[in-house]
Amino acid sequence: MNPPLQLEQCFFPEVTVKAVAGFQADTPPEQDPVRLMVTPEVRHNREDPLLWLVNLRVLLEPSEPGRFPYQIDLLAVGLFRLDPTVPEAQRQRLVTINGCSMVYGAAREFLLTVTGRGPWGACQLPTHSFFTPPVPAAAAAEPARQPRRRGTKRETPS
Repeated sequence: MNPPLQLEQCFFPEVTVKAVAGFQADTPPEQDPVRLMVTPEVRHNREDPLLWLVNLRVLLEPSEPGRFPYQIDLLAVGLFRLDPTVPEAQRQRLVTINGCSMVYGAAREFLLTVTGRGPWGACQLPTHSFFTPPVPAAAAAEPARQPRRRGTKRETPS
């Protein structure tokens, strides 16, 4: 049996890793020493609906100067092939969750290698989840109800 999603290629066309000059290695890290922004873009090939592309932008920067050793801006790209048995209705979700997770895992390993040769040693990206619970069909079909405000008068036509 073939896997439903096969990674055919993964590469990093844009990589910026800057060692923070004012990093204080002897200072214990604070609760959240970094801001992590992960922006996925997922799309399929129009000529081949089984071929998918994942672009993943990863930005990592200190939340306060001197609190984290690196500033990182990375674009990771993954090319995927879906098994033809995957139902069309499930393809986008499969690539978004599993494909983005694979590309992010590759980015974590890549950055461990790159920062391992930096002045502050190896830096590992925090884990990240691309899973979002599916919206039940009944909830998606219902119009949003406005909550009734307490203590307000209702106007009646005269």
